[in-house]
Amino acid sequence: MKENGLSSAEASSTTSPQRPAEPSWRKGLRWAAFGVLGLWVAHNLFGPKGGPKAEQSMPALTAVRADAAGASQPFDLTAWRGQPVVVEFMASWCGVCERAAPMLAHASRAEREREVRWVAVSVDEQLATAAQAAKAWNIPYPVVLADPGVAARWQVTHLPTLVVIDDAGVVRHVNVGALREATLESQLASVGARRR
Repeated sequence: MKENGLSSAEASSTTSPQRPAEPSWRKGLRWAAFGVLGLWVAHNLFGPKGGPKAEQSMPALTAVRADAAGASQPFDLTAWRGQPVVVEFMASWCGVCERAAPMLAHASRAEREREVRWVAVSVDEQLATAAQAAKAWNIPYPVVLADPGVAARWQVTHLPTLVVIDDAGVVRHVNVGALREATLESQLASVGARRR
């Protein structure tokens, strides 16, 4: 019997050969790789990002000022005990930090200026680099250059990290990445910052 002008034997001989079955070890390896990739993505998107834990006392922070107003002067965060404090960890090469700078500058100037102290902690390697970022981004509050041990003590692993501390020196809020001004406003209110 002929199909499309070919006998059954001829038709079967013209079909494409089947691919050999994939070895089971190779399938397992591929699925394991997908699993590891999935865990990595989930950890980086939804996992803990670092920063001090809420309800702990603020870690020590001594550094050198990089901003023009206090260039090269020593800085010690304990001098601000008794006031709410916002500590921003940033770097000149951090694009999200640069995009957040206008909002943070506005928030630092608006209404709570006298009740909340602000400091940007640069993890750049050079004082001059931190100073350039402070000037270019128009940061209106002190910018300090931290040694690598400061970021480790504060458990900062991603930038920017914004930490809101109450007047007793206790960490109340830790924000990693982009932050909405309304969220920051709410957090400042929760630590007792009053409008002027």
